[in-house]
Amino acid sequence: MFCSAFGQCGGCSKFLDYDFQQKILELKTQFSIQDSLFYAFSSPDSGFRARADFRFSHLYGMLSFATNSLGKNERVKIESCPILLDCIQRLMHELLYALNALSPLHILRDKLYGASFLANTNEILLTLIYHKKLGDSWVKAAKDLQSSLQEKTFIIGRSRGQKIVLEKDYLLDNFSSYLESKFQTKPTTSSYISAPFNLDSLKENLAEFHSKQCTLYKKESLFSQPNPYINAQMIAFLLTQIPRIFPVCKQYDLLELYCGSGNFTLPLSQIFRKVFATEVVKDSISLLKYSIKLHKITNIHIGRLNAKECISALKNERIFKRLQDIDLQDFCFKAVLVDPPRMGIGSKDMLTFLSQFPYIIYVSCNPQTLESDMAFLSRTHKITTFALFDQFPYTPHKECIAILRFH
Repeated sequence: MFCSAFGQCGGCSKFLDYDFQQKILELKTQFSIQDSLFYAFSSPDSGFRARADFRFSHLYGMLSFATNSLGKNERVKIESCPILLDCIQRLMHELLYALNALSPLHILRDKLYGASFLANTNEILLTLIYHKKLGDSWVKAAKDLQSSLQEKTFIIGRSRGQKIVLEKDYLLDNFSSYLESKFQTKPTTSSYISAPFNLDSLKENLAEFHSKQCTLYKKESLFSQPNPYINAQMIAFLLTQIPRIFPVCKQYDLLELYCGSGNFTLPLSQIFRKVFATEVVKDSISLLKYSIKLHKITNIHIGRLNAKECISALKNERIFKRLQDIDLQDFCFKAVLVDPPRMGIGSKDMLTFLSQFPYIIYVSCNPQTLESDMAFLSRTHKITTFALFDQFPYTPHKECIAILRFH
């Protein structure tokens, strides 16, 4: 992939010497993983990112996109961004052309600070961010702009303490739609992939699952997985690996911590009897509830709890009004899924709690904190499978999933 901003833009820090094989070797060495237990999933070379945030430069009366520079406190002009989904790239060019055709003092351009993009396979949420209050005249102009765009776009306006939604601020996305031809152009690293995980076999293994239950809401301003192609591989990996490692999982229940808006909750509800999913962000919980209602799923139960509160509730140390409609005694947990922030888990009490589950599914965005947590969990558990997912090509970032079980 070629990008004119390589070496300047701070988004892709390993622009010259990027090597996915090096990530594989580093991770295998760090965790001493046997080849037979290790899998690696590469990303498409370009057009793989579904989210982006840009500032605007107003230099010489002409608008252009800009980002933070690599290692410097200055802005870099962005003419194109080839890591973004193709539809976002097209919209960026179309949007700049439309805005630059207007007067610099036009209500859509005046005090325009930035733009955020969130897309699925055929729709885009475009958030325009301003340093001014937005009124009826802005709404009218924004509606005219929205109707003029060739890409199917839904515009949202934001300023301090203000959000205006012209039509909608959410998208529906299905992971199975990304298990398609994009990967045929760049096969996943064959030397570390066994037969069940080549693309054709993966699709065949997933045929028994209801793809509709892998459709979830994505909302402007809420976290969602940035690389949908890799996210699809992560979900498919879990759906095929967990039943292989834990054949009777359908007879037992899953506890999920840090569930977000349900990226893993929805698909995994198909392979467990019930799922008790916990999260503290109210908007994420609301989004998950919309997805559950959309698909009429009955075996997902949600608790607005942080990790410590969840432990207290499960130990019957405290009664929560938030759980008054959930009978925790009716669950038979044999597995727990954790997807913590970059700082990992760290807490000895939390790790001790996790170590009581026969199976632990640990999704990590930071191998260093995963390694630290594994030092504790390895007292009771062993790794049954370990996967690297290249969520962020052209960066040092490594996304991992480790599935552990009792020794």
